[in-house]
Amino acid sequence: MLFWVKFWRRRAHQRQESLNVIVIKKMAMLTGLVVAHITAMMTFEGLGLGDAIWLTLTTLSTTGYGDLSAKTDLGRTATIILMYCGGIIVFGAFIASLTDYFSTRRDLVRHGKWNFHMQRHLLVIGLTKLGRERYLRLFAQELRSHNELEGVDILLMAPDMTAECLPEDVKALDVRFNVGSGSRKEDLIMANAAQAEAIIVLCPDPHLPEADDITASVIRRLRREVGFKGRIVAEVALDE
Repeated sequence: MLFWVKFWRRRAHQRQESLNVIVIKKMAMLTGLVVAHITAMMTFEGLGLGDAIWLTLTTLSTTGYGDLSAKTDLGRTATIILMYCGGIIVFGAFIASLTDYFSTRRDLVRHGKWNFHMQRHLLVIGLTKLGRERYLRLFAQELRSHNELEGVDILLMAPDMTAECLPEDVKALDVRFNVGSGSRKEDLIMANAAQAEAIIVLCPDPHLPEADDITASVIRRLRREVGFKGRIVAEVALDE
């Protein structure tokens, strides 16, 4: 079971990174073709920068107002190669990749598998199942009531979180979540724990005899394996 959990987490991460690379590559290709065509129109057609940009974009979008067009053989050849054979196809592929990116992002965010690449955020690790919705509401409202946390991203991490776990009023407070455990280094890395401003480690279950040992283990992992050097606030089950 643990193997499949790790496998799907790795697949989700690879899927996100792959989409990022695809979108960036398509954007770079499209930008290169646009710049090349603008340069060609200025060189072969003698157009000014504004007219060259206008002609390129209307051609790329297949709008074709007809007020400007390539007149020379070299200008027309450049348009055929750069726009008709290259730009329009790449533009369509870029739009398709962008659509796929947002669709996949929505799916991964909903299932808590999206890396938000947060910086200087507040990471909250571990949430008990008992009365979770009420607890989350009070907890999030309390955090947002502090002026020093105004504008700070809040990321919750628990192994069984779902989009349905977050009440709408909590979502409205810009609280996000990841599915993960403080016991797994890869989950802490996905939550960008090393870049967090502060981390709160909640007691996983106050009825577990080893609850405080689990909390201590998470703190050691944050310090030694992840390299977090900021402030950690931990909830303990036994007040001794």
